[in-house]
Amino acid sequence: ARGETLAEVYVVQRGAAKSNYKAFCAELPDDDARMGVFDEEVIDDDTGAKRNKILFFCWCPDDAKVRSKMLVASAKDHLKKRLPGISGEFGATDKTEMDYGMVLERVQHFT
Repeated sequence: ARGETLAEVYVVQRGAAKSNYKAFCAELPDDDARMGVFDEEVIDDDTGAKRNKILFFCWCPDDAKVRSKMLVASAKDHLKKRLPGISGEFGATDKTEMDYGMVLERVQHFT
């Protein structure tokens, strides 16, 4: 998210430790670009072991202003460098691209 000056990144909302993916997606606005981080517990298909994956999302809906999309795109790499442990990155322009099944399938392939 951006500050009022459009020159800073700040936390708009912090979810609860056991927040679910549906709640995370519900916070994404239909008319503004955002970045988000979600901590997902996944079960390894081969071993059955549980592991946490920290996922980085770049949300740029079609109805967001061009400037908003550009600011998120330009700040994305800078922010990711300051967030250790990110397992994967996702980009989406509408809620169908945030489908939990699709995300989980991709997460299973992250090392």
